[in-house]
Amino acid sequence: MLAIMDLLKFILRLPFTLIKGLFRLLAVIFGLLGRLFKPVVGNLNWNAPAWWAEVSGGVKRGFLRLEGGVDKYPKAISLSLLVLLCAAGGAFYGWHWWLNRPQPIEPAPMVYQETSVRVSDPEPVNYAVQKSAPQQVILTFRNSVAPLTDAGKAVEKGISISPALEGQWKWNNAWTLVFTPKNPLPMGSKYEVKLEPAVLLAPQIKLANTNYSFSAPAFDYQLGQAEYYQDPQDPQKRSAIFNVKFNAPVDVASFEKQIAMGLIEANAKSEKKLNFSLVYDAKKLNAWVHSEPLKALDHGGKVHLVLGKGIKSVVSANEIAQSKDGWVSVPTLYSLTVKDASAQVVDSDGTKGQRALIVAFSDAIKDKDAGRAVKAWLLPQHNPNDSEASNETG
Repeated sequence: MLAIMDLLKFILRLPFTLIKGLFRLLAVIFGLLGRLFKPVVGNLNWNAPAWWAEVSGGVKRGFLRLEGGVDKYPKAISLSLLVLLCAAGGAFYGWHWWLNRPQPIEPAPMVYQETSVRVSDPEPVNYAVQKSAPQQVILTFRNSVAPLTDAGKAVEKGISISPALEGQWKWNNAWTLVFTPKNPLPMGSKYEVKLEPAVLLAPQIKLANTNYSFSAPAFDYQLGQAEYYQDPQDPQKRSAIFNVKFNAPVDVASFEKQIAMGLIEANAKSEKKLNFSLVYDAKKLNAWVHSEPLKALDHGGKVHLVLGKGIKSVVSANEIAQSKDGWVSVPTLYSLTVKDASAQVVDSDGTKGQRALIVAFSDAIKDKDAGRAVKAWLLPQHNPNDSEASNETG
């Protein structure tokens, strides 16, 4: 036990011994330096100031007290030093652990991508078929913008239509968003689409414009074939026929109210009103306007059809806001034209495969007159002057 106490005292006094040895070494060094420089600078007589004597005396007394305390209380001082060392070691370990603690993985910086949208208007409903394909409003983005979890799925938030429509938004692929309305869109209607990119699109996608519009195809018609018709069974029955084609079933009452027909003879300035009749197909997509029977005109003329504004459809649609007109020329009493000429192979009594020339005229003529006016020549199969063609057939 005494040996342990002696060892503790030795260890505790060792710093004081080293300090005293250091100061003694410094005193010897300064003494040697003084002797070395004495021949050069001579004798120096220096007295320390009063404050230095007080400070050095206080330091010396404190040093001696500390050294004496080591001899008197070796256990307490050893325990205190041990506690201080443990505290310092713990502080150093804690500081080192804090510097090297596990750090959360920082996400990579977001790379934003600017995109744009092209809105395609829905196709018109095909009322000519029994079941038309559903209409679709298509939003085509320039880049892949759909969130990875939403591709190919229905969209319930992040996009809206005004006025509101029943239907479904769906991502067809990563860059195509399609709206399929539950019912056909009212023809001629216009809609606004508002997008919320933060909800609808992938996080890295930026969209400058979030408001778009589209329109449903408007109700309209076009004037089809117009002709001056002569009944082949009764050449005296002549009339003008106008075909009107609609892109949706027409409301017959509103259509017939907007029809006006007149006849202008030769170069007359006034127009004579004509009565008319109508024929419709089963779906009311085509109308044929027939003029009243026309008489032969000495100098010809024109039949004028006018379709006014306000024609409606039986489906939900706009009224047609513009008028259209059409013309049919009426030939003169003395005009005769060849409307068609074709060769056919026909079978007659007792013979097979006779060639016949079928000629259609714009008016009835006598057989004898046609026979005197028509001439026919049988031409060789190839040009006699073309030697190559003749050799091939030979």
